[in-house]
Amino acid sequence: MEEDRLLQAVILKLEPTLDEDVAYGVRLLVDIAERSLSDSPFQDPTTAVQAIDRLHDILSQLARRPFPDGRHRDESGEVRLVVPSMSWEAYVHLAFDVIRMVGAGSPQVTRRLKAGERTGGGSAWPPAATDAEAIRARLHAPWRLLHRSPSS
Repeated sequence: MEEDRLLQAVILKLEPTLDEDVAYGVRLLVDIAERSLSDSPFQDPTTAVQAIDRLHDILSQLARRPFPDGRHRDESGEVRLVVPSMSWEAYVHLAFDVIRMVGAGSPQVTRRLKAGERTGGGSAWPPAATDAEAIRARLHAPWRLLHRSPSS
């Protein structure tokens, strides 16, 4: 009987799904933004901005939820299973690190990253769950690079 319960609790699939893996959806949006900013005749910063908006929406929804540590305990409190889990910081890095790097040359992208930091990145994001100053600095990095004086 225990084996049947275990087999029913485990789901094996070839691909992640958006319902079960938020990070997968985030990666898809980051890929869309990255491709739209690639060095090609089809560069499309508007698509990247739309992806950034959706990423901010996702993070605003995640901010209201707890971030479990991946440890599953039995009735007595003993850890029986540890599964990989992502922290708030990991989601923020996943959502914006690549876009921040590839979009550094796009004023549209850097403006949207800064605007998102002021709106979604402010009160809606959990200050206790992250170092807000570090994230602000990461979001502002491309802006500072674009406006740096030639002597610096």
